[in-house]
Amino acid sequence: MNKDILSGLLPDRFNISFSILIVLLLLGINLIAIQFLSFNIIYVLTALAVLFLFSFNIKLILLLTVLNIFVPYILQIHSSVIVSLFLLLSVLLNYSEFETKKYKNPIILSLIIFVFAAVVSLVNSHIDLYVLLDFFNLIAFVLIVFTIPKIVSEEKEMQKLFLIFVLAVFFHSIIVIFNGLTFGGRTFGLLGVFFIDLAGLAFLYSIIFLLYAKRKIKYLYAILSLTILIGLILTQTRNAWLSTVVGLAFLLVVLLFNSKKFLINKRIIIFSSIILFLTATVFVSYITSSADIDVSRRLDTKTNDVKLSENPASVGENSFVSRLFIWHTAVNAFMKEPVLGIGMYSFKKTSNKYYTIPKPFFKQYVENKTPHVAYLEILVETGIVGFILFLFFLFSVHRNLFQMMKSRIDEKNVITTLVIFVSIIYITFSMLMTEAWVYGQYLVWFGIIIGLLVSKIKQVEHNQTL
Repeated sequence: MNKDILSGLLPDRFNISFSILIVLLLLGINLIAIQFLSFNIIYVLTALAVLFLFSFNIKLILLLTVLNIFVPYILQIHSSVIVSLFLLLSVLLNYSEFETKKYKNPIILSLIIFVFAAVVSLVNSHIDLYVLLDFFNLIAFVLIVFTIPKIVSEEKEMQKLFLIFVLAVFFHSIIVIFNGLTFGGRTFGLLGVFFIDLAGLAFLYSIIFLLYAKRKIKYLYAILSLTILIGLILTQTRNAWLSTVVGLAFLLVVLLFNSKKFLINKRIIIFSSIILFLTATVFVSYITSSADIDVSRRLDTKTNDVKLSENPASVGENSFVSRLFIWHTAVNAFMKEPVLGIGMYSFKKTSNKYYTIPKPFFKQYVENKTPHVAYLEILVETGIVGFILFLFFLFSVHRNLFQMMKSRIDEKNVITTLVIFVSIIYITFSMLMTEAWVYGQYLVWFGIIIGLLVSKIKQVEHNQTL
């Protein structure tokens, strides 16, 4: 059983006194520092000090990491990345022993090798503060994959994390629905465009909980699923819709052909599939008939004829054509440095060196933007070497995923097994259409999922030795 060092060595009364003393000390330091430093610096230093204090409670740091996934971007580095950096410190503070076997991780080596290639790619980049700050994303990713298996090992803990995720997206979905019905047009809520794939995943999670929930609470998960689905539809984002459909298709096929293994009746799968299809059809039909929420226009955008002129505005709302300018510039960058790449996280800062399209189009559609496809970004920024190593890392993830799916399934682990499965399927496919999975809160959640996968693999190996 995991225990915090303070709670294990010191009485609770001392813990409270210690915490109050630290808070008072921070207030005193702030009162003095405000005379000499800017408010922003004081804010950052205070936040770091509080996080250090919270590091004595490992579950609290993990909870803060997950909750910060649903906080909008404020700084160059997302807050969830900053908080996750304290996971390693928390592990060191809370676990006095260091046994190699307990930290054995079948995925971490392939990840570290890829990150090393990403570091090497910087030899071809003009390194500035923004690139270095972005690199904290990868550092956090490694720390999360390394520490999560140590922190979370029980099925109930995993289920709680997934429920927190679903509930957080549910509340954001309510905001999205309100904005969509009130103001019309595309809406993303407080998280902006980062809501969409979180909603796609949360919808799949809620469906899994719904399928295995007891009758008394099935309607609660039905409400969660329906609310998140409506929010996802109102974003009018094709990529997230497609990734969700692919994830749902994989889930239903696995359950349909392995119903006994996953403890579910085939009739329930067929019935659920029909209900989901009809529900989605009804809501899409209703929403597309709204004058203020024109989803059909979004669906038709890629097929609209575009007659380009010297004016960038001639592209109109065709996102596919606008991204062609980015991809063209990205390919030019790759051709320039095909082996090691132009430097991880540097494309949006150095794309001006590689564009050959007219300057007005570059300014409008390429400058300060990423390649919009995770695989393309990694190929361009880390070269062939880094791209191959990244594919090897993904291969390692999917190999362990396959091992988990082959393992013994019971009532305790069926939900978490399926959630991890659809997560990795969704993310792997989604990276074909977005680069968000190598940044910020998306990368943090990806790391948590891989960490939980490793934890499950350890359970499988442990059970095999019994």
